[in-house]
Amino acid sequence: MMAGTAEALHVLVTTDDDSDKRRLAMATANLARELTQARFAAALDQGSGDAPAGSKSATAVTIGSIAVSGVFSAAALRQLTRIVTAYIQRGSARKIKITDGDREIVIDGLSGKAQQALIDNWIESRDAPSGS
Repeated sequence: MMAGTAEALHVLVTTDDDSDKRRLAMATANLARELTQARFAAALDQGSGDAPAGSKSATAVTIGSIAVSGVFSAAALRQLTRIVTAYIQRGSARKIKITDGDREIVIDGLSGKAQQALIDNWIESRDAPSGS
């Protein structure tokens, strides 16, 4: 990644019962709010399909998905993953997947050390030269 280049991350929230669309929508909106309060440009992700029949909006919202845009330094990614990890630890979500282009990480209930090792590796591999 080039320094100073704006990019977008996609954050996908999974709750214990994803069939409860209202609970999933609330969990997603709450996490988006927490990210916004931490000064991340986070918004509910707009779906690419058509809006459901009878809806008043022409745009579909993908339930459980948040778009986070900005310039992401290693420190910013660490802050974002700390917020997501704390959100899961409070029981607000079962797991959260963060996608950065073709790279992704799933943060869930792993032990603290194992989860942190995965996060550190994901962040460090982001800026590693390709082919190494």
